[in-house]
Amino acid sequence: MSRNTRVDPAVRTLLFLCTGNYYRSRFAEEYWNALSEREALAWRADSRALADPPYMGGPGTMSSNALGELERLGIRPRAALRAPLSLRAEELALYARVIALDGDEHRPMVLRSFAPHAERIEYWDIGDVWKEEPRSAIDRLVRRLDGLLLELRARP
Repeated sequence: MSRNTRVDPAVRTLLFLCTGNYYRSRFAEEYWNALSEREALAWRADSRALADPPYMGGPGTMSSNALGELERLGIRPRAALRAPLSLRAEELALYARVIALDGDEHRPMVLRSFAPHAERIEYWDIGDVWKEEPRSAIDRLVRRLDGLLLELRARP
């Protein structure tokens, strides 16, 4: 779902948040959408940055670490060419579930800019490149996303 896309009521949506919408959240969005499509699950994902403007950690519109791991997993990213997007408060109402990818890093950002929504946001523990080696972070993120798939598939 992009900023200009109408919401399909038959499809539930996830929102993945990270600092810059360049690495972790973009990987999660791409991986989830490929997984969800393969499994015919009526859930789709989007991603946003908590920083405004989004922090671009390097060249291009998406982290080479994220792109490389998607390629290694056989996933062709669909939204890799779009620029990182910052979260707007009004967007939070569009999503059935919102996941910030590192509680230690993102909880203070949420409390500073989106405090009324802080309680509905889940916080995972996937560290940025300065905190955790990307391959390890992506492997743990994949396990969390696979677990989320099992959880959502079990719901009616």
